[in-house]
Amino acid sequence: ANRDSPLAEASFRVAAAKSRNCQALFAASDSRREATINKL
Repeated sequence: ANRDSPLAEASFRVAAAKSRNCQALFAASDSRREATINKL
């Protein structure tokens, strides 16, 4: 992929944003799971 083209840059940013969003969701679910385990 040619990172110099605006389209490639845009799709790269979208992919990066999606991966960060997934990591945030996983972190949130992990902390909820830990909180549930700690309550038991």
